[in-house]
Amino acid sequence: MNAKRIFLALIITAVIATIAGAQYNSEGIGTKAKKTDIVGTWIVDVTPTGEGAPPPFKALTTFHSDGTLVETETDALIPPFITPGHGLWEKIRANEFAFKIVFLTFDEQGNPTGTAIVKGTVFTNSGPDLYDSPARVEFFDPDGNFMFGGDASGTGKRVKIE
Repeated sequence: MNAKRIFLALIITAVIATIAGAQYNSEGIGTKAKKTDIVGTWIVDVTPTGEGAPPPFKALTTFHSDGTLVETETDALIPPFITPGHGLWEKIRANEFAFKIVFLTFDEQGNPTGTAIVKGTVFTNSGPDLYDSPARVEFFDPDGNFMFGGDASGTGKRVKIE
């Protein structure tokens, strides 16, 4: 009797492991990205443009396979405090992806000052591990009223396991 139960438990464990493994790989985890895929983590050189624009800075962006993304920036000039950004992305056509990122902003005392919203396009025409991205950032007060905005360009380089 015990041998049958052990055998049955092993079969059930093998089936569960197979199903879990199929789900694991169907999400792209543990597999290499496709040439035109932006799923993964990227180091981005961001260059704000226009009169009065802040100096260039770096960002770390992760595009998830479910169409969400997270970005952390090193720019802390305006406003003084900004959260990591959370957003969405979608494929528009070959080598072209649209995105939107929302950041919460705060003053020096930790009081909410509103949101910063970045919208742009990622172009992977330069190769599977590089992208170019024009973007627009707009700042809103806590009531959602537009305060100011500006443009930027980004150049992303895929983070790889070497």
